[in-house]
Amino acid sequence: MSTRVRVDFNSVTKDGQVKATVRRADGPLAEGDAVIAYDPAEHSSHPAVVASINPDTERVLLAVDWEHAARDRSNKLSAKTAGICLGSSAKYTVRGSRVEPSRAVALKA
Repeated sequence: MSTRVRVDFNSVTKDGQVKATVRRADGPLAEGDAVIAYDPAEHSSHPAVVASINPDTERVLLAVDWEHAARDRSNKLSAKTAGICLGSSAKYTVRGSRVEPSRAVALKA
């Protein structure tokens, strides 16, 4: 089982690595370890690799698999959109993060 590290996905370096500390991990960490980075505020978790650990400050940098993150968001949006369109008698359109009533003609199966 992979070690989980609590992070804030908004706290990133210029290189896109996520900042954390050793005390936020639920197990041991070493450079190169595969871990699960999770952000409780965003209710999301993604695979990551420990890029570096500063032994003096106990700061950790994680290389998060952002492609996994993008696929996960895309799948959630697709499932959410399908649920709205197929599970409701009203028709809706997703525009960014908003869901609006649609004037589109319904397709018949």
